[in-house]
Amino acid sequence: MLTVHWWRQHECQYPRVADVERRYLSAPSTSVASEPLFSSAGDLYSDSGNRMAGQLVEKLLFIKHNLKYV
Repeated sequence: MLTVHWWRQHECQYPRVADVERRYLSAPSTSVASEPLFSSAGDLYSDSGNRMAGQLVEKLLFIKHNLKYV
């Protein structure tokens, strides 16, 4: 919390750095992005009907949700 107060006081001195700090160093305000991930995981993996290892499921989910950035 101390960092937030410091940036509010000094953002006029360092406007470009403050903008970068706000964009890239701040935490997302909500966890909505995790909901589609859990939904996809439920589609791929279930304890009773799937023999896929957890690491394989993790890799498939990573590819599915990051393919749009490649």
